[in-house]
Amino acid sequence: WSSDVCSSDLVTNSNGAGTIIGTPTAAGTSSVTLTVTDSSNPTLSVSSSPLPLTIIPPTLVITTNSLASGVVNTPYNQPLNASGGTPPYTWNAAGLPGWAQVTNSNGAGAITGNPTAAGTSSVTLTVMDSSSPQLTMTSPAYPLVINSPSAPSLQIAPSLTQITAITNSVSVTVTLS
Repeated sequence: WSSDVCSSDLVTNSNGAGTIIGTPTAAGTSSVTLTVTDSSNPTLSVSSSPLPLTIIPPTLVITTNSLASGVVNTPYNQPLNASGGTPPYTWNAAGLPGWAQVTNSNGAGAITGNPTAAGTSSVTLTVMDSSSPQLTMTSPAYPLVINSPSAPSLQIAPSLTQITAITNSVSVTVTLS
């Protein structure tokens, strides 16, 4: 077997069967003509008509499906994940609140920051791979919810049920934690 496929691709023989192998470096379509030659003397050979060979680019997918809620004045860190394409990835986000930023480190992305106010933002993620041509994927809008801190608990001592009658004065202690 032989082929007019680029030289980085190989044609292997095993029991008379041929296989085109190799690692595609770019997406696209090319035309391949295969030729088979036997071992007789004189050799006989036959070639195929040109056959289309299509290399489909790998799919790039954002696997982060939602954003975790956060709490005001509590550090926020949401990892961003993708699969497919050619790592490392580069991340961007639209719609982030002012306290938040996207960090990119060795192909890993995250939304980080210290929330300063409660509220909900609508965030759209975009990931780009390292292939040429570059693959890009954009997510639907995800809500990023930042909650107010929990209200402190209130303790009154003695309890209101223990105070049955107020005479001259009562000492009450209020503790917030």
